[in-house]
Amino acid sequence: MLEKYSELTADMDFDEAALIVGNGASISLSSNFNYNNLFLKAEELGYLSPEIAKIFFEIDTSNFEVILNQLDITQKINNLLSLPEILAVQLPQINDVISTSSNQIKTALIETIRGVHPEYTELSITQPESNAILRLNEFLNQFDYIINLNYDLLVYYILLADTDLFIDSFRNSSRNRQNLTFDENVINTSYGAKTKLYYPHGNIVLCVDSNGEEQKIRCAEANSLLQKILSLWGSEQPLYPLFICEGSSKEKLNSIHRNYYLRYIYNNILPHLPNNIICYGWSLSENDEHILKQILSSSKSKKIYISIYKGTKDDAELDAECAVIKQRIKQINKKTKVYFFDSNDEGCWLNYSPD
Repeated sequence: MLEKYSELTADMDFDEAALIVGNGASISLSSNFNYNNLFLKAEELGYLSPEIAKIFFEIDTSNFEVILNQLDITQKINNLLSLPEILAVQLPQINDVISTSSNQIKTALIETIRGVHPEYTELSITQPESNAILRLNEFLNQFDYIINLNYDLLVYYILLADTDLFIDSFRNSSRNRQNLTFDENVINTSYGAKTKLYYPHGNIVLCVDSNGEEQKIRCAEANSLLQKILSLWGSEQPLYPLFICEGSSKEKLNSIHRNYYLRYIYNNILPHLPNNIICYGWSLSENDEHILKQILSSSKSKKIYISIYKGTKDDAELDAECAVIKQRIKQINKKTKVYFFDSNDEGCWLNYSPD
């Protein structure tokens, strides 16, 4: 059932194509990302106390963003309520407990990411003797859209090899502002001709301030980007990470609807992607059903090309895997044409060679 990537894309106009990047792409660049759940990783590394872990279990989520948002809202509501004097006297102490819990969760998230996320200089593609990062940059630049589903910085690292080729619609809104803010109108300017990058689930380079406004953390040097992000989260500034890396499809969708940037992508970008869509490293699992449904919500017939990691699977296992994915897609939109290729094929991702 697997076809050759080079043959499938031989006549494709990449200016009318989108690339969806999933976790498999990150794993291909660093085995550090070969784990299923950031929350469980935080528990494994001992960064979550039983008391903090209980909050996640009671809210029934493994998503850090959800808990941090809930604690922030709780504190704001506490300050707005007209409380009896006996409770009002205790309010500062209650808010201190909430702030302490929030800081502990942020610290757990920071330390977990610090423990698993490679620095720029630790990646083999960034080594002086390798030109892999430049080839990946050119591979990404073929596409009209890049939809990055990953929370990590690896795609962003690749883009930094030549940032002039891409836009993500974050701009400097003030000379005095440290970070960049989202401007959806950028794609309607001359910059719209560049490859457009969006993060439907957010990313660790993104954050929100206390007013809920999205910001992108500014850093000119790839070498220090990760440390700057983690330091900013740990500072006294009221900034919270903007990324969703855990939870069911329903839970992820609820988080998307709470944020303007994520909601904008979901409503205005995903349904209008080009008809040719290449999925690299994306398993199309049930917890991303909301993304798949939104992409296929258009009445237009789309062609989806899906990478499959062969590993040690035999032909029967590969056929079964492809059949399940194809059936799920057809249940959403029968008009969709589905193709599969080996993730290690020539011309794709790490095996891309510019003409």
